[in-house]
Amino acid sequence: MAGDILTWWGDKPLSAIRGQTCRDYVTWRTAQPTRQTPKRLVAVATARHELAILRAAIRHYHREHGPLTSVPAVTLPPKTPPRQDYFLTRSEIAHRIRAARRRPETHHLVRLFLVGLYTGSRPGVMFRLRWIPSLDAGWVDLENEIIHRRGPSSARTKKQAPPVRIHRRLLPHLRRWQREDQARGLTHVIHYEGRPIKKTRFAWETVREEAGGARKDSPHILRHSSATMYMSWGLDVAVVAGFLGMSVEVLWEVYGHHHPAFQSAVAQSTPGKRANRNRTG
Repeated sequence: MAGDILTWWGDKPLSAIRGQTCRDYVTWRTAQPTRQTPKRLVAVATARHELAILRAAIRHYHREHGPLTSVPAVTLPPKTPPRQDYFLTRSEIAHRIRAARRRPETHHLVRLFLVGLYTGSRPGVMFRLRWIPSLDAGWVDLENEIIHRRGPSSARTKKQAPPVRIHRRLLPHLRRWQREDQARGLTHVIHYEGRPIKKTRFAWETVREEAGGARKDSPHILRHSSATMYMSWGLDVAVVAGFLGMSVEVLWEVYGHHHPAFQSAVAQSTPGKRANRNRTG
């Protein structure tokens, strides 16, 4: 990321950082192919993140090595609005689980689907999850029925990953999987042929297509599906937010329309006496 910023800004002075040059950077950056998939172009969100890094670097220099005579304002492109239709229903997940069970090379996705749906954890957290306590990864504590999403030495980021109580529908699966893995001496909850995995692009696409998924998606959709499911059950919003490791504001903004209480006061309201008098008078 820093390399792309340096490529664009080069030896330009700080005074060159203006609204237009920031917009020019976004135009240039989003015309570049991604390193992972050269046929795809860099997203606006990526360019926005890189400009935020530039802004943080300027502020850090001003605070620790300055002061600068003038601190330029780095203009960021607007945030991409979250997709409010990006989730799988429980029926769609059931179809994918059945599809995953048909092939030995996709069977490990069964665990990913169930853990993702009932915990709402991010894919990276689930791929690192262990059966035993770990300093740098999350682990499953079946005795206390809690999943610790990260270890005590894991790097702290803005992405919340609090411990989560194991859902009663997930618990028997975890107990069975642990017995199977202990017999084989395996420590990772999600693995392929006994080996831990970091991503699952091919297997995921295979299962999606066999289950009839029309749109491309990624394992991160399980987090959205979990939030949508719990909100549709009418649970307390603050409790769901804490369970998922998400702010109440973001949860309500993106998933609030799935909650039974969404705008219920307005939908069930009736006109008062003043409104009736104005209408008939």
